Amino acid sequence: MRDWIFFPLWGLELAENGLGLEKAIFGDATVVTRSFIRDQAPAHPLTAAMMSGEGLRRVVEASPAEFGGPAPVSRLIDIPPDCFIAVRRRKPEDAVRYAESVRTLLTASFVLTSGQAKGFAMTPLSLHWAAPPYRVMLDEKSQLQTQYKIVVSNLIHLTPVSVTHKQLREAWNTGSAIQGSWRMWRNDPLSKVLIGDWGSLSSLRKRIRSAASTLARAMESTDMTVSTLFAVVALEMLLKDGATDFAEMEELASSIFDGAGGPKEISRLFEARHKVAHEAAVREEQELHSQEVVATWITVSLAAMAAEELTTVDELLTHLRGRVQARKLATQFREQGKIDLADQIETASTFVKKPTSKVNPNDQGTPSA
Repeated sequence: MRDWIFFPLWGLELAENGLGLEKAIFGDATVVTRSFIRDQAPAHPLTAAMMSGEGLRRVVEASPAEFGGPAPVSRLIDIPPDCFIAVRRRKPEDAVRYAESVRTLLTASFVLTSGQAKGFAMTPLSLHWAAPPYRVMLDEKSQLQTQYKIVVSNLIHLTPVSVTHKQLREAWNTGSAIQGSWRMWRNDPLSKVLIGDWGSLSSLRKRIRSAASTLARAMESTDMTVSTLFAVVALEMLLKDGATDFAEMEELASSIFDGAGGPKEISRLFEARHKVAHEAAVREEQELHSQEVVATWITVSLAAMAAEELTTVDELLTHLRGRVQARKLATQFREQGKIDLADQIETASTFVKKPTSKVNPNDQGTPSA
């Protein structure tokens, strides 16, 4: 247990297996059951109530001076964690950052392999929903009519996904399916970014890890307006050093895609950010935002693929600017009827080449998408 620190996770239910910290899935991090923590914890009434999910409110009410909070006890959220992320770090600040990274891996792998904008939460706030009055007005007969609004985080697994330690461990080592289409593999470029010591990462991979963690946090909010802003902040972390404004940032983010769909979703996300920031707009289109979240995850994943060859943010931005210019040039050639030449230009621009002083003309690099 020395140097291991545990963080609660909601949305992932781990079957009992008795392994605990043995055969840690990620080497220096793993996932453990709630019962494992309960068995290790001291006999403390608050801890016991929190772990069981029964009686936490009653314990707080019985000892308000010791356990009381700033709000009425009736408002207390009493949902026990579904499992715990365990990380081996000596410094608490390093531990919480790495736990966020493990949660991000679980969320990213689920979204990218299933195509569903569903993630895992490190706070129980995301699991609650409400149906408050949204609008009260008089109808034609001067009678009050009330419209209700459902407030819920549709981007989080409200019903836990049940898995086993073995499924997670084998998926990580072999790339096998965890459940349905959900897969997770240690050799995936984004996995290399998210798991491992922070100090071993290139500056580009550090930036991608931060962006991915921010995107995972964006999915926890029950407010789509807030979620939209956080999703754009994630892209800003990747591109802010080279983009002169949000318009260019959108152009660079869209350029990383090779097919249709992605650029449209990215453009809509930036348009929504503009309306929120400058017109105080409120977002309510859950399905559209879910599509934007998936597209943003794909953007982050493709940046991780580029980081297999590139090591700095400047190198990534240079590559993306080249793709932007290539697409503009290809568009001109298509308008002139030079379709084959346009296709060649766009294809050539998709390859990421590691910057070197000597270039092998036969080396085409690694596709970024």
